Amino acid sequence: MGVRVRHAVREDIDVMAEVFAKAFRVGMSEAREVFEVSMDVQPDGCFVAVTDTNSIAGTGCFFIYGPLAWIGNVAVLPQLQRRGIGTSLMKELLREMGCRGVRTVRLDASRYGHGLYLKLGFIDEYRTVTYRITAPPTSGSGDALQVTGEVPEWVFRIDAEAFGADRSMALKALLRRGAALITLGRRGYAIVRGEDVGPVVAEGRDAAEALIAKAYELGARKLIVIERNPEAVGMAKELRWVPEDVCVRMRLGPPCREKVNLIYAALSYAKG
Repeated sequence: MGVRVRHAVREDIDVMAEVFAKAFRVGMSEAREVFEVSMDVQPDGCFVAVTDTNSIAGTGCFFIYGPLAWIGNVAVLPQLQRRGIGTSLMKELLREMGCRGVRTVRLDASRYGHGLYLKLGFIDEYRTVTYRITAPPTSGSGDALQVTGEVPEWVFRIDAEAFGADRSMALKALLRRGAALITLGRRGYAIVRGEDVGPVVAEGRDAAEALIAKAYELGARKLIVIERNPEAVGMAKELRWVPEDVCVRMRLGPPCREKVNLIYAALSYAKG
């Protein structure tokens, strides 16, 4: 079966969402939002793999944060997997980013894609685990908590310090679409979108607990914990949160100057 890879356009979103929903068994509305946000963040960063019959069989996106880029939304129709479609998509994504001067590429690999990424030269960094929040933390540090629609500049600064690159465009895209921003003085922030909370970036566990407790009040029930942050892992275990999914964060290129001790929840598997 012949496959060509091309840039995606907004008119492709419904079909891309269908591919993603079938590959990862999520709802269509959730899958559609994945690509709507992706194109808001990086309008030219999504690609589709098209078969001889001109049907979309696979998807993939990248997001450039300066010298660092993130790959996400890589999906292939279940009945067409293991036919080289994912490899074709990844090679085109990497070629495109190479042309743009990206030095480091990162992603979160599921168990299905891990082998492919190893073959392409990626190396393992650490695990990222999705937990269901079955009980909120308790903390006495919440006096300065605010839920706001306006983003203070210090939020972008502390996020860049933690993540290792400026991803303000991704955070702004989420907030434009109605996500809630929680701040705790200048000690940390969290973003809540539906059942998901992330990023949670905080200077210390007590600040993180206050932010997550408030996020729970707003309906958040899931977050992605970076296992290299022992305080975040300890919180999840002590509160007996339920692990639901595990990925491996991988890297191609030199390491980033991230500060994982500040990260109590990742943004998403697709965007870091």
